[in-house]
Amino acid sequence: QRIFLGKTRAFPGGGEAVAISAKEGSPEEAEFTEKVLSKSPKQLKAYWAKMVFTGKGTPPRQVDSAAEMIQLISANPNLIGFIPAGTGGGGVKVVGKF
Repeated sequence: QRIFLGKTRAFPGGGEAVAISAKEGSPEEAEFTEKVLSKSPKQLKAYWAKMVFTGKGTPPRQVDSAAEMIQLISANPNLIGFIPAGTGGGGVKVVGKF
């Protein structure tokens, strides 16, 4: 949660952590935002607007598909993202299910 809200840039065990997100308005993004971040999509958008305006952070890069997210994460161990349940993991490590 803290990584996706820009409150930390490191994994608990050390190492840089960079969040990537599903495209704004997608069902995956809405479900993740509500279940994991405990915010509505509208609240998350306002949160990031404030963070950007105050210079305290930038929102995660958005990708168009689960396949693109898997491709990026498998190529860079510093990335963390989310995909719909049942989507093939493509060799990436699952750290949680929601």
